Parts: sequence; C-alpha cells; structure tokens
Amino acid sequence: MGELNPAAAVGFDREAASYASVRPSYAAAALDLLDDCIGLAGGAEVCDLAAGTGILTRQLLAAGAHVTAVEPVVGMRHEFESSTPGAVIVDARAESLPFGDATFDAVTVAQAFHWFEAGPALAEIRRVLLPGGVLALLWNVRDESVDWVARWTDIVHSMTGGRPYHDHRELDWAEVIAGAGGFGPVERASFPNPRAATHAAVVERTRSTSFVAALDDDRQREVLAAVEEMTATHPELVGRDTFPFPYDTVVYWCRRVD
Repeated sequence: MGELNPAAAVGFDREAASYASVRPSYAAAALDLLDDCIGLAGGAEVCDLAAGTGILTRQLLAAGAHVTAVEPVVGMRHEFESSTPGAVIVDARAESLPFGDATFDAVTVAQAFHWFEAGPALAEIRRVLLPGGVLALLWNVRDESVDWVARWTDIVHSMTGGRPYHDHRELDWAEVIAGAGGFGPVERASFPNPRAATHAAVVERTRSTSFVAALDDDRQREVLAAVEEMTATHPELVGRDTFPFPYDTVVYWCRRVD
C-alpha cells in the first residue's frame, strides 16, 4: 500500500489539538440510526477506522458499544488517548487491519473514507466484519448554501490549491462500494447538525483543515488572516459574538453479504 497522503500525515499530526477543539460531534439522530442497525446499546463490537481524536468513538462508547479504534497518525492518537482514557486504539491503516476474520459487528468511518484506497480498504473491512455486519460512513458536511460558509470555502481553496483528495460529495458511494463486491445496497440519510460558533472558532476550524495545517507557517498565517477578515466583515456575521455553523451529518450504510 502507498504512504499516507502528506496533507493528512503532516496536517493532522501538527494540528491534532486544534482538530479536537473545534470539530463537531455527529448528530444524535445519526447515532440513533446506528443503534437501530448495529445494536450499539446491546454492546456491539465496533471498529472505528481513522478514529482521529475520538469524536465518534466517544459517541459510540456512550451509546453502549465496545469499540476498537484505529488511527495511523501519531498526533491524532496522542490527542485520542488524552481525551478518551481507557479506550482501545491501534496504530494501523484501513488497507491493512491487524484483526482476525469476522471480528466485528460493525465498522464505522467518520470524516475519513475519502483518504482511503477504496478497493483495498473495502476488502479489509469486509474481511473483519461478521456476516451481516454493518459498514457505516459518516461525514459532517458544511452547508455551503449559507453565504459566509461558501465564502470560507472559496478563501481556503483559492489560497491553498484546494483539497488533495476527491470531495466525498462528488463520489457515488453506492457505486464505489458495489464495485468492491460483498456488500448489500447502500442506504443514505442526512440529519441537521448545527453548532454554535464564534469568529475565533471559524479561524481555528480553518487551522484544523489538513491541507491548511500542512502549509508552511507564513502561508498558513495568510490563510488564517484572510478568514479572520472575512468573518469580521461579512454582513451575516458583523456584530455577532456567536452564530450557527451549519452542518449536516450524512450517513451511508450497508451490510456485508456472502
């Protein structure tokens, strides 16, 4: 398998604390959906891939699941361990999992599958799932129909060259998963997940973005200054100490079939 994408390896390692401080948890309704199809409250065995700082892991644990987290970036694992004491976390990648066949009731991937090599990762996920086990992909998606959010995206992308990966919203996940074989139909649901924000939090959210975090210090300061200027002058935000940061939690899920 290839190496981790440099933006992920460098950016997430460098700004793991920033990521932990500003990234939102997932909508409660999304966890209810996972409970319904996985049985979290009954102590389901879940592998949380690319668990990062543990945002979804903690929600799965709170719902009653037994969770084994997987995270290959050192900085993210350290942040995970400090914020999720006692939880199990393993240094590994989705494309090469150190678990036996048919180990888990479910595999979850939050805010991360777009970093994977889809074919090898799906083969490994299917291998470690029990027959009938669930694969769930989750993303917190910014609502770019809100003008200041669209402006934020324009600034970040124009000043950095944009994402070093395919935007997950541009991919047909049902087609990607079907291409791997061994999974049933993919279902999709979306749940509103707004979070209270401040001007400083939007700047910090920018800093936590992998390809911003991976920039050299001078260029990163320029990007953050441009975002700070935008939030200070945008008519939707002027004079507001707090305001909603509009997200939706999008969930795709399917089952292993034989």
